[in-house]
Amino acid sequence: MLKVKSWVQTCGACPAQWEGTLDNGDYFYARFRFGHGYVATGKTMDDAIFGDVLVEWNTDGEYDGVMSTSELKEKTKGVLGWD
Repeated sequence: MLKVKSWVQTCGACPAQWEGTLDNGDYFYARFRFGHGYVATGKTMDDAIFGDVLVEWNTDGEYDGVMSTSELKEKTKGVLGWD
């Protein structure tokens, strides 16, 4: 499991999104919009935005785009450690 070193929520709704760093030195980008969410990583933040997807999920609401950080932590449990 990768550990989150630092993070900031850059937008709260439509899309909800976060940017941060991991303990291995990589960056991560998390986004949730139109009922689809994902977390991707890369060596730079630009790479992470279009990077390797670690985890993704879908909801029933095609227009869903609001998510709290606690919900993101729950969706990524087992993949990211948010201690």
